[in-house]
Amino acid sequence: MLTLPTLRLAALLAFTGLGAAACISPPDYPDTPEIEFKSITQQPRTNPLGGIENNVGITVSYRDGDGNLGMKEDEIRQAGNAPQSPNSYNYICTLQIRDGSNTFIDYNFTPIFPGYSGQFPYLPPAEQGDRAAPIRGDLTLNVVVTATPPVLPRGSVVRFKIKIKDRDLNESNEVLTSPITLQ
Repeated sequence: MLTLPTLRLAALLAFTGLGAAACISPPDYPDTPEIEFKSITQQPRTNPLGGIENNVGITVSYRDGDGNLGMKEDEIRQAGNAPQSPNSYNYICTLQIRDGSNTFIDYNFTPIFPGYSGQFPYLPPAEQGDRAAPIRGDLTLNVVVTATPPVLPRGSVVRFKIKIKDRDLNESNEVLTSPITLQ
């Protein structure tokens, strides 16, 4: 059985030149967000019950043409009251487990426990005339994955499918992380 993860989303904003001088043309990104897998880190640690937890950090880079990414604090609170709604989460993270035939299959969590999906905060773009400016940066999702037999025994190889949604509920492309081996 998987334990409920400690979900922390850290918006690592890397605005480089987007609010620069007016003589520089802003980048021309599509209004639907686009993401790229950047990195995955893993730090095993012993939990208070003596089991091993894998603290996993997943970083994707994003770009969005109309700069409408993230949820404001009141929206996150409201979404928390309706966790079974598919629109409650703007960072969709699906755990995949490698089976005996070296194929990765989605692990389906219960409706009460959505897995590793969550919310990232509002990422305000620089204003540009009468429209929001394009934005880009990095998002890091931190989750705890516990190797718990028989579903996820120690040594299981897993990876994650990631996508994000903007404030208009446009979904980005989906990316896959590199695989990791659970400690």
